[in-house]
Amino acid sequence: MIRENLHNQRKNKTPQADKSLGQNFLVDKNILARIVAEGEITDKDYILEVGAGAGVLTAELVKLAKQVLSLEIDERLIFLLQNKFSQQKNLEVRKESVLVFDLNNLVGIPYKVIANIPYYLTSRILEKFLMASHKPQLMVLLVQREVAERICASDDKKSFLSVMVQYYGTPQIVQIVKPNAFVPPPKVESAILKISNISSRLSLEQEKFFFKVVKTGFVQKRKMLKKNLKSLFSPELISSAFLGVNLDSEVRAEDLSVSDWIKLAEKLA
Repeated sequence: MIRENLHNQRKNKTPQADKSLGQNFLVDKNILARIVAEGEITDKDYILEVGAGAGVLTAELVKLAKQVLSLEIDERLIFLLQNKFSQQKNLEVRKESVLVFDLNNLVGIPYKVIANIPYYLTSRILEKFLMASHKPQLMVLLVQREVAERICASDDKKSFLSVMVQYYGTPQIVQIVKPNAFVPPPKVESAILKISNISSRLSLEQEKFFFKVVKTGFVQKRKMLKKNLKSLFSPELISSAFLGVNLDSEVRAEDLSVSDWIKLAEKLA
């Protein structure tokens, strides 16, 4: 394994991707430059990179940021990164899954998340960072195009994921990325997703109730919202709340905006 890593490094080859880890290595320099530009990086920024891969994005981040912490779980890539960046003082490469990484390590440090993440972890990564008490200032992620479009969905196409992300911040697709920008090429198109203006709109207790209502509302997406909510509230309270926020009695969860959800939760509370 070590010999293989050294051989790839000497030949300047991209390592073979591990499909079980959702690896697709970004090789398109124009896409790389766009991700970095959207990160609005200054020499005062602390950057958290999820899934450093072969280090092509890492190499650009360390040129601009004050400090970069790159999380990676593939031992082959850890070896490659440690050798490639052995002289880089503002980079820490850590063998750790983002899902177990303790954000309390960053308390008191304003940070941004900029990464080409494993697509199968998109929802869990977004939930982890956006719902954390110590949220990032900004997120710029390479994700599957279909998921990015779902996150940025407008009225009548909402999902729990889109409501959650749009509650905490402003998501925007800044560029579509074709499969040939990666090695190996994925079977789907990708997108650069930028989430800015990240904050909480409600108190912690109000948030817990809000998301309980939203999750229940999306339990069976195609059913009328009032039917889903009957598992939590009486028909009388639901009818009163709908009337109070001017919602049609046959509305579905996907039809509500984030503002509608907030108003509805307030009435149901």
